Amino acid sequence: QYPSLPHEMVDFPGVVIAKAKLLRQAFERFRMKADEAEKEAFQRFCVSKAWLPGFATYVTGDALNGKRYLGEWQRGNDVTRSELSNELDKQVVSFGQYIFFEQWNCLKNYANNKGIYIAGDIPYSVARESYDFWESPELFEVDPITRQMRFEAGAPPDEFAPNGQAWGIP
Repeated sequence: QYPSLPHEMVDFPGVVIAKAKLLRQAFERFRMKADEAEKEAFQRFCVSKAWLPGFATYVTGDALNGKRYLGEWQRGNDVTRSELSNELDKQVVSFGQYIFFEQWNCLKNYANNKGIYIAGDIPYSVARESYDFWESPELFEVDPITRQMRFEAGAPPDEFAPNGQAWGIP
């Protein structure tokens, strides 16, 4: 049931919509057909990931906040978490993370068994439109009232950029 998308370029919004529909279908099938052990494994995953409730709220928050800039979204103590999005949508997001982690662990184990060791990934920057920035702006050089960045990452002046570079990331 995957839609036909253009081959000459990536239609990112189309891909996001199509995959979101497929993920929701997979979640609905999981809810109807998973046995108790599978449901327990999903619940254990959800409980073990302290970041997951906030992340699911963040991902589903766009529906409540419309097209406002992310920095203007309600967050933290401004509203209760349940007001930001409905519980079913959050469960779908959590299920997507669960499936990703299950698949990632299978891939990592396969690679490790072939003598290939994957150490992980450490991001060198955090996007302003990220869950980390939205959830914990106090960890960044941000005005606590306006949520505007006081400082941003960049590069000093050089022969290619005489004024330096501002990258727009905290």
